[in-house]
Amino acid sequence: MAPSRNLWISISHSDRLAYEEIFIYYFNRYCNYGKKFTDDSTLIEDAAQETMLAIWNKRETIPTIDQVAAYFYTSFRYILFNKLKQVKKTVGEEHFTDEPEFSIDHFMIKKELDNELRIRLKTALASLTDRQREAIFLKFYEGLSYEEVSAIMNISTKATYKIMARALGMLKENFGLSGSVLFLFLSRMG
Repeated sequence: MAPSRNLWISISHSDRLAYEEIFIYYFNRYCNYGKKFTDDSTLIEDAAQETMLAIWNKRETIPTIDQVAAYFYTSFRYILFNKLKQVKKTVGEEHFTDEPEFSIDHFMIKKELDNELRIRLKTALASLTDRQREAIFLKFYEGLSYEEVSAIMNISTKATYKIMARALGMLKENFGLSGSVLFLFLSRMG
């Protein structure tokens, strides 16, 4: 379960144990999320550590956070994208992608599916746009609310609902399952 608002309040009062709990909870999630944007694991880990350090250093000045997960993911995404822009400037375009890559393996990490189902789902997910796959990943794999997904992706909640509706509609059509079965399947992936 995601860290709560109360845990954040503890951190804002310099509770090191609460900070350690949040650090442990988010670090691997940041690394997993960062892999959607780059294969550079060192850069991802640097961004994750920098995010957690910035949160600790600013703990007393950050206002009360209602959506802890959205705040943390947004902070990480901002720092990671800035690092990627720096790499783009120094290394060149060929090592940088503006579009996140969401492979089917991330969606199937906790489920054992037979080969036919795996191929059908991979084909269906490949038909989605990068933004749709990112929204699906955050909503179903990370278990975030629509409001948190919208905050992370820097779009309105209404736009998030539209992206998700279109993505689920396309998956339903391409995957050949009823909407309720597809939703149940995606909900159990996380």
